[in-house]
This record gives sequence, C-alpha cells and structure tokens, in this order.
Amino acid sequence: MYWSEKGRQSIDAVIVAASLLGLSLLGLQFWIDAYEAFLLLLGLGGERFTGGESAAYLVPWQAVGVALATVCLLNRRWLTGIVGMFIPLVAVIGVVILAREPSVTK
Repeated sequence: MYWSEKGRQSIDAVIVAASLLGLSLLGLQFWIDAYEAFLLLLGLGGERFTGGESAAYLVPWQAVGVALATVCLLNRRWLTGIVGMFIPLVAVIGVVILAREPSVTK
C-alpha cells in the first residue's frame, strides 16, 4: 500500500522539498540584496549594482555554495548541506569543519 512506511517517507520528502523551494523563492530577494550590500561594502561596483553586475558576482558564489553543500551532504552533514544550498557561507563552514575532523577508517 502507498501508506506503508516507504510511501509515507516519499510523501514527507515531497513536502520538505516543496517547503524548501517555497522558502527559497520567498527569501531570494533578501539574499540578493544582502550579497549586493556585502559586495558594495567590499568596494566592488559603483553606487548600485545593475542586474548584469550582480549576476556576475552572485551566480559563481552560489554555484560554489551548491558544490560545497553537496560535499556536506555526501558526508552525511544533512543540516549544513541543506542550509548551505541556500546560504553558501554555511556550506563553506561545513566543509571547513569536515576538513578539520580526523578521517575514520575501518
């Protein structure tokens, strides 16, 4: 039956994925503004960013964040991996923590 344990897990996964997507879409403009403010604080750009300038800095930064979040997820660091998909700084911190941990071999 679909309401067995595996069926219930798949429904839970869809609900979590839809919720994360919804949250990311709602908060997307906030993170774009926060990144642009940080870049302007560093002295990059003029008084304001145009769409092209902003994308030139933010798209590679987000791509690096997704790659590092994937590393966290592959190492079973679920929270830092999921949050790192949306906030790249969390993924960077997660990978740095992973690098400092001694590797466990059996």
